[in-house]
Amino acid sequence: MKIILASKSEVRKKILNQNSIRCEVVPANIDEELIKNSLLKEKASPELISKNLAELKANKVSEKRHNHLVLGADSVIDLNGELISKPTNRDEAFAILKKLNGQKHQLISSGEAFSLSKEFLISSSSIFAGTTSHLILF
Repeated sequence: MKIILASKSEVRKKILNQNSIRCEVVPANIDEELIKNSLLKEKASPELISKNLAELKANKVSEKRHNHLVLGADSVIDLNGELISKPTNRDEAFAILKKLNGQKHQLISSGEAFSLSKEFLISSSSIFAGTTSHLILF
């Protein structure tokens, strides 16, 4: 069975390839920010937001790839109840790193596999070690 990764993430593809799992990349092209904002208005937890995004990605791609195993994945950061989204540029990335600096936060990753009807949720807690703004620039 052919494996499809419903993600634009080069890191996810690299992880699969390093584990001898060959896949085709077919991005789902969903509006993640729209979905996140809608779920946040409904007071959804970060875990639920991550799971829903992963499921939507896998489901959308699987609609066109019926006989394939489609993997959808998403990760979000929960900083004391605040959902941190992916930065869109270097300045946003720097601001996020400064905000996380020395703060306990959760990286929540979810994955969905369609065709085999398997799903999983991975949640980990991490602490961003203190550093200086100068070091973040490099």
